[in-house]
Amino acid sequence: MGRSSQIPSAQIIKFQLRNLYGEVGYTIIDDVLCLPERMPAIYRRLTT
Repeated sequence: MGRSSQIPSAQIIKFQLRNLYGEVGYTIIDDVLCLPERMPAIYRRLTT
């Protein structure tokens, strides 16, 4: 298997997100069941 077909590690993904969106421009939610609880705070961040 070539290197390009490997799944990137969590550290690489976080680094790429930080480069694209800045320190506070993204949210990672590991558990989809937490999404309803976290949505109000995410929406507030987007609209203020």
